Amino acid sequence: VRRAVRVLGWLLVATFFAFGLLLLALRYWLLPDIDAMRPRIEGIASSALKAPVTIGRLQASWHGLNPVLSMDDVKLSGASGSAVLALPRIEGTLSWTSVPTLSPRFTRLRIHAPELEVALLEGGAVSVAGIVIDPREAGGGGNPALDWLLAQRQLLIRDARVHLRDLRVVPARDIVFSDADFLLESGFGTSRFGLRLAPPPAFAAPVDVRGEFRPPAFGRKSDYRRWSGEVFAQVDYVDLAQLNQWIHAPIDVHRANGAMRMWIRFD
Repeated sequence: VRRAVRVLGWLLVATFFAFGLLLLALRYWLLPDIDAMRPRIEGIASSALKAPVTIGRLQASWHGLNPVLSMDDVKLSGASGSAVLALPRIEGTLSWTSVPTLSPRFTRLRIHAPELEVALLEGGAVSVAGIVIDPREAGGGGNPALDWLLAQRQLLIRDARVHLRDLRVVPARDIVFSDADFLLESGFGTSRFGLRLAPPPAFAAPVDVRGEFRPPAFGRKSDYRRWSGEVFAQVDYVDLAQLNQWIHAPIDVHRANGAMRMWIRFD
């Protein structure tokens, strides 16, 4: 027993010593020169998201014992080469769980005033910043970028601008949502989210969506067809004639308006 206690004590000392060396290396060697690693970080992000990623500027600071990364002018390009996601500024507080997982994990990730492109595709598929979610895919859903997002403790997006395009018709239809705020908090098997965005005033009043969902206990968290949870949505005014052009209802609506509040449970 004494030998086991002694070995355990030495292991704790060694672990503490290794953590101290890692902390000193980060504080005085790696983080002060973090911008020099920008091309490598761009390559890692591009590989993870399966799309070209560029970063205009990269800085680092500290919040207590946690490193904080700040990135300016981040762009994610689509197949055509144009930016499908523009992020003027990102601030992330790194978690030390990044070390054992060998992947960047954030306790808090904040994105300020991004511009996002969402496209409606044939067959019910949706492209979000170049990430295609297709319910027709065989073998279950799953996306590496969504897996990574759901692994973060908190994601906060403020003052976003969302460009929605309907590519199912020719010519394509467009609508722009402004002042969009989004919060996603994940942990202990449950993720909670809130979304508020403002369509053009003539189309509808601001839309409020909130809910929680539980990813599968085993398998990929991004397999949305295995999620269960609840969603609440509310809009105080909507022009149903304009909405009908987007949802393709079986009746032809020329003039109508309404409001909606709904609760949905899904499994």
